[in-house]
Amino acid sequence: MTSAVYDYLTASVIVGLLFVVAVVAIPNTSFVGLLSVDQQQLRSVAIEVLNDMLLSVGHPVDWGSYNDFNPQAVGKFGLALSESSSSFVLDPDKVERLVLDNPLGCLDYLRVHRLMGLQGYGFNVKIAAPFDVVTDNLSVGNNLKFRVTVKFNNGKPIPNAVIDAKIVYALYEGGSSDDENYSLRLIHVSNRTDELGKGVVEYGIGENSDFVAVFQTTVADVTTVTAIYGNFPPNNIAEVNMVKDEVVLTHPKSRPNDNRWIENVVAFTEDGLVTLFNGTKADALNYGSRRVWKRIFNGLKNLDPILLILNVNCVERGVGRKGTLVVGPYPNVNGSRVIEYGGTPMGTTVELHRAVKISGMTYVVQLLLWKE
Repeated sequence: MTSAVYDYLTASVIVGLLFVVAVVAIPNTSFVGLLSVDQQQLRSVAIEVLNDMLLSVGHPVDWGSYNDFNPQAVGKFGLALSESSSSFVLDPDKVERLVLDNPLGCLDYLRVHRLMGLQGYGFNVKIAAPFDVVTDNLSVGNNLKFRVTVKFNNGKPIPNAVIDAKIVYALYEGGSSDDENYSLRLIHVSNRTDELGKGVVEYGIGENSDFVAVFQTTVADVTTVTAIYGNFPPNNIAEVNMVKDEVVLTHPKSRPNDNRWIENVVAFTEDGLVTLFNGTKADALNYGSRRVWKRIFNGLKNLDPILLILNVNCVERGVGRKGTLVVGPYPNVNGSRVIEYGGTPMGTTVELHRAVKISGMTYVVQLLLWKE
């Protein structure tokens, strides 16, 4: 009798275990399998979306280069440079249209979402440097000193990276009050990072000089560019934009509101600095009748400028009128081209990366895609 009871209990436990396996384990296994299939399908869609973005020129083929930009005139979205015979070379004008709050106009996310036929999906795009460069300004007075730290995007330091610092500064040449004159000077300092991915560059410049330090950091023939300003960040003096061969400066509606005279414009290219313009007091920005300054420089786009550096004679609070350097366009100055563009990720996402070329420089495009 006791044996029969034990047999009954044993059978009950086995049946219970089989029930648990049937109800819990098997459905979970099926769910994991379905989730894997779903992620694979999402990845396939993401690959198609990324290739379409980076390999298509869109319509019109130069849709980003119109001065009077109209998002409704864009019939097909694509970032590829139409003049390039190579793949994954992007048009800088089109990329600039993905920069939010671009004063010359940007292409909004919902418009791109519709143009790409992504109903039921959401996406987010970033275009950043292939590695991370952090520059600390350790300068004291006119003795410039910078500590540059170079890391992979996963945080691992990069030893033996080449640091080329091109320091542009505005040197006081004489005059007083509204007749002060500042000229641009250039110095070049180089170094390499140590085993911790750190390197120091330093140099002394003239008294009361404003400066911009542009760092070209190279790792295995791949270069990224970052900049440090001596005084104001660029959006406090003028907002700098480029469209095709035209340079456009807009007034940021901030103090001081005095006339800001554009004395010099220099293009920073992959091959170095190119002087574009030497101005007069007729070339001005203010918060009155001259809120925008425009000038066409034939062949500017063919130079593939990474940055523009401007020498602007303006009033600095607490100091008075002086030569101040401005860098742009944003966010090129920090090594990125698009900080963030698109929707907010939700649920299961797929992340893809692709190296591209913009203005001769290598960047990494990150695409996040998810089902909405």
